[in-house]
Amino acid sequence: MASKRGIVEEKVFEAIEDIAEELQLSVPFYPEVHYIHRRVSFDDLWLPEREREQFEDYKGLRGSWYDNKLHMVFISHDAPEDISEEAAHFLHFTHSGIRYSNRSVRDAFALSVLVETIGFFCSKLIMPDRKNTYPDSPDLFFMSPEQRKEFLRKAATINGVYRMDLADDFYLYQQARGLGERMYYAFVTGDLSLPEFKRLFLSPFKVEASPSINLSHLKTRFWAPEDLRQRVLSAGKHQPKPLKPQKTPN
Repeated sequence: MASKRGIVEEKVFEAIEDIAEELQLSVPFYPEVHYIHRRVSFDDLWLPEREREQFEDYKGLRGSWYDNKLHMVFISHDAPEDISEEAAHFLHFTHSGIRYSNRSVRDAFALSVLVETIGFFCSKLIMPDRKNTYPDSPDLFFMSPEQRKEFLRKAATINGVYRMDLADDFYLYQQARGLGERMYYAFVTGDLSLPEFKRLFLSPFKVEASPSINLSHLKTRFWAPEDLRQRVLSAGKHQPKPLKPQKTPN
């Protein structure tokens, strides 16, 4: 009988193959997969000591994650949502070669939103019924910095203690999953083509427009207040240009 870890590993590999097939991409290799149940400790995995803090943080949150430096997938919940999204992250980082180093705080956050947006979108390619559990309203992206800060302060205050990590996570996942869901709907209805999505998926965001500009472009196109959408469409020549077409692997 296969072990629980072996079963989870097989599910991750299947999800990688399914997403790669949907996007017409190759699978260059497979990641190492760890099933992080409650009895697993950092010392059980023989990981580099520098990974301890991240491991403990994620495990404390009962989260699943992909570590691109180690090419490892860590699954905390044997759930299709976790498995499909981390499989998507593996393919995304492997094919795009994106890096967070040498970026401004603003661009690093925008890149995180794009990464999670793409992960959510790809998970819906093989799990169409997956729902966004984050509230759409109010849309924090188009708030003023002061309004956003005050909203997040209230949302992340628990028992009189302000948890900045909760505020950042709420903003990140509200934007990523809300945008990913709208992009998936546009894909299904033909308003977003596969080649166009693949250009975003494969971009390392090095030479092209910054993550912040690309995120603003996607928000304006797929998830913007109607008055803003109309103003931008009427001034189309000032729109940030989409990513240039790239050659894609078979």
